Amino acid sequence: MTDGETTAVLQDAILGTTSGKSHLNTAEECQFAAFSLASQATKNIYIFSHDLEPRIYNQVPFLEAIKDLAISSSQTHIRILLQDNEKAQREGHRLVQLWRRLTSKIEIRRPHPDYINHPESFLVADETGYLHHRFYTSYEATVDFNSRLEAGKLSSFFNEVWEQSEPDSELRDLHI
Repeated sequence: MTDGETTAVLQDAILGTTSGKSHLNTAEECQFAAFSLASQATKNIYIFSHDLEPRIYNQVPFLEAIKDLAISSSQTHIRILLQDNEKAQREGHRLVQLWRRLTSKIEIRRPHPDYINHPESFLVADETGYLHHRFYTSYEATVDFNSRLEAGKLSSFFNEVWEQSEPDSELRDLHI
């Protein structure tokens, strides 16, 4: 599938309806997939990330989608497991800035040391759709808008790590 074909598939994808994995290879495809998943979510977003991959998660459309979800209902929540906050702090990542304004709706934790060097990163929307990078250093990823099985596995892993993790005090203390 060419980049154009992949983008067309992503533009038409509906969370909870459109099934089938799409393979992504570029930052732009990953940006669009993350935005599309976040903008269609109605309950929750889980992000497991090494450094909040700025080319994906520090983009205005994605941030607006996260903000809209966060303020849409008292039942929604956004949880982020951030392995290394240094780059996000240094570069003034706007998702961290949004978290500081919406701390009751967006939570960031640092994973337990057993998971701190986990090579994967992913986003799960409503435990239904996902964007998954086997290696956080690469833009090669898979996305599926309707795979409760795979999204459920990623969510279970996320929740296991979340329960063993603590709020990231380094982020809370530093105000950019």
